[in-house]
Amino acid sequence: DFSKSSSLSARGRSAMSSSWDSDAQQLLREQEEADAKLEEVQAMVRKHEAQLAQMRRDAAKFDGQYESALSKLQRAQTMAARAKLELMASSQAQMEVESLRRKNEHSAVASQFEQGSALRERRKLLNKTKSEAIQRKLLTSEVAIRNLEDSSTKGKHR
Repeated sequence: DFSKSSSLSARGRSAMSSSWDSDAQQLLREQEEADAKLEEVQAMVRKHEAQLAQMRRDAAKFDGQYESALSKLQRAQTMAARAKLELMASSQAQMEVESLRRKNEHSAVASQFEQGSALRERRKLLNKTKSEAIQRKLLTSEVAIRNLEDSSTKGKHR
């Protein structure tokens, strides 16, 4: 019996050993597969980390470009506002100059009208004075002619 049980034991141990070997090999294969999967996952993680780092660099570059463009836009808006103010001031000054020019023209026309009126008045006065002078001369001449006539008729009567 002992030898039988010993033999059974050895066979059982052998079977167990064989089963353990098989299980160990299965575990080794699974471990290798898991290691390979882990290596794939780690490679993907490294790849994604590299892509993320590149995205961060691109984002920083974009932020710099954005800040620069925003600064340029603000400067352009400031220059446009300044130009608009200068244009409005120029337009206002031009309107004032035009208004002054019109006032000067009106003043010149009024002055010419006044000068024309004064000239017409002087001409009337001059013409009146000439007319009066002529009438005085005529009267004087008439008086002189009458006096001559009177003296000539008186001289005949003497």
